Amino acid sequence: MSDPSSPKPAREKHPTAKHGHELGDGDLSVTDEAAKAKFISLMNSKARSMGLTSTHYVEPAGYDTVKEQRTTAREMLKLAVQANGYHEIAQVWSKKVYPVVIEGPNPRTEILITTLSHRELEDAYNLHGGKTGAHLKGVPEIDGTHLVVIAETADGVRLVGAVRGARTLEGRFLEMKKGAG
Repeated sequence: MSDPSSPKPAREKHPTAKHGHELGDGDLSVTDEAAKAKFISLMNSKARSMGLTSTHYVEPAGYDTVKEQRTTAREMLKLAVQANGYHEIAQVWSKKVYPVVIEGPNPRTEILITTLSHRELEDAYNLHGGKTGAHLKGVPEIDGTHLVVIAETADGVRLVGAVRGARTLEGRFLEMKKGAG
């Protein structure tokens, strides 16, 4: 018998397929780059539909981005609250490690490991989810380390917070803890 608390692999072909969007419309000849471009387009459309007027994506995970990828702390908060409303996302977000099964021409299982981990923050709050990030490429208006988190106090109060532009990786967690009081 398997442990019900152990992570289960996600088996959806595309998380957006439920919502009527196929990244390659089932065509396995669609390249990774074409699927990535379509996904980024869908991300930007979703951001606009949510009223996130200061958010623009050029890379789906935020890696090696340039000035054109942007958002604000307020819009990070809105996006986190929206994302946490999806059961599938909330379920994955609360795990330290989560296996994802990828299907298609290059099937594989990827193991996702959280970067939302900080002993002092976890001692003070039950972390439900969030996202970390960093941009350290010499663009003053977006440089720094970033964090958005959904947490709960011991007495059941749900909190959502965002930090943009902390100077260090550790600093983003300390700023979050300081802001939460």
